Amino acid sequence: MVPSLDTTWLLRGDGTWSDGNSVPLPTPTPTPVPEVKEKTKDEDPDLVISAGATEHSTVYFPRSDDLVITSVDVYVEITHPNNCQLVVSVLHPDGTTSTALHPPPGPCTPAADIFGWYYDRAEFDTKRSEGTWGLYVQNNGVSDARILTWTLRVYGTEPPKTVTLEYTQGGDVTIPDGGVAESTITIPTADDLIITEVDVYVGIDHTDIGDLTVTLLHPDGITNEVLHSGAGGCVGPADLYKWYRDITAFNGNKHSEGTWRLRVQDAAGCGSGEIDYWILEIEGTPRPVVVASAVVGDEPVIAWATSVTSGGFNIQLINKDGGNPGASSVQWIAVAVERSVGVLAPDSRLAIQTEHLERRNAIWVDFPIHFDPGITAVVNNAYSGSTFEPYITCPRSVGPARFISAFIDDTGGSPDWAWLQTIAVGEGAPDTNLLIQAGSSAYSATTYSDGDFIFFPTSFAGTPVVVANAYDGANPVIASARGNATSGFFISLMYWTGANWVPVPAAAPVDVQWIAVGPRP
Repeated sequence: MVPSLDTTWLLRGDGTWSDGNSVPLPTPTPTPVPEVKEKTKDEDPDLVISAGATEHSTVYFPRSDDLVITSVDVYVEITHPNNCQLVVSVLHPDGTTSTALHPPPGPCTPAADIFGWYYDRAEFDTKRSEGTWGLYVQNNGVSDARILTWTLRVYGTEPPKTVTLEYTQGGDVTIPDGGVAESTITIPTADDLIITEVDVYVGIDHTDIGDLTVTLLHPDGITNEVLHSGAGGCVGPADLYKWYRDITAFNGNKHSEGTWRLRVQDAAGCGSGEIDYWILEIEGTPRPVVVASAVVGDEPVIAWATSVTSGGFNIQLINKDGGNPGASSVQWIAVAVERSVGVLAPDSRLAIQTEHLERRNAIWVDFPIHFDPGITAVVNNAYSGSTFEPYITCPRSVGPARFISAFIDDTGGSPDWAWLQTIAVGEGAPDTNLLIQAGSSAYSATTYSDGDFIFFPTSFAGTPVVVANAYDGANPVIASARGNATSGFFISLMYWTGANWVPVPAAAPVDVQWIAVGPRP
């Protein structure tokens, strides 16, 4: 089944930015609806905090109640003859973020008990609500304190949608006594996710797991999580078949693409075994692919989105002379979907229109169907029909009904005609018969040279429209898709040598981001 691209996955925007500026991606849902989730813990019997001790009470927010937090309120009922001798705080599920509830700043006036609300605890803003929260009470007095009840009220919005992909490696790998064994799982670019959670199942057949250390290593070669560390001493037990859940060491805008390693270190003298199999489950948000067009005044400039995350990207810009164009009018379209292929959901408020025609320079181009009022973003590629030279292009004066075509060659000249590929996204009725695919080599070893053929993850039912951007590691590159087929397209690329623009040779490959829209199979 092809996943749906609802407004969580298809975004567009425009604005004025300069080279190196950060461009935020808007909240994926069109109008985030504030929600409130509340949990209460009644301690029965009362939770006693002895004199000089610290105790805590917990409430749990399941995945179904997960929110991106905008505010937190806390209600507590704690008895003690002198509340100035109590220190009360709430700890977030991440184990590090907390808020101090009592005593308040400044001098404390002795009074009995703590009954009341603590509002707008901003320390937890932007964090997620899922997990176990703790109410901690430190009793510095000589009399017992008691927690009767407490309530945690969380305000927030639904988090971005996530997907879970599972991979299994079943090839037996021998674990030598006193040696190291590794088993690998490689996740392709099309499956790349921005990680929110990792689960691992380890299946190891071994005579004594007490001398094993089992570690999961991220493709960056640095980030890791020790899953199992034996006590040593050859005291057993045998075999290790176990799930390790809710691993968060790989969170924080890390990507899943690449080769993951399950490493098993065997201490000498306690026997040998093998890695039987292991399962890697990764939850995350699909990495957005962003394609942009930019213009200064009437002159198109070259754009590239770098450092792309689910929260935004940095825009890189260069003009026809290889210089910094300054503040530029930028339009962009972002697509993020499971395994790079999707269709618009029937209830989406966004529509897509495409065109691949030979167009005259600086003329009005009308959309076949006018978009509704709102932001209409247009990105396009242009190329010479005779030489396939990519042109620098950007639509101008974009509105819900039409735009002006604009393109120049690498010398700044204005060709009369060019083959123009255009993808426009705006408010309107979705066409669920369109297939949308997106790809990026920005995080992989797969890079491209001028004239290379780029394959789609899956074939279209007919010829699609493709728009691409490219980057050579230092500057944006003049890029255009051409020769589109149902299975992929050719890419035309020219990069700045410091003196002029030349086709990108095989010895100097570049990164490419592309979006393709065409008939659904």
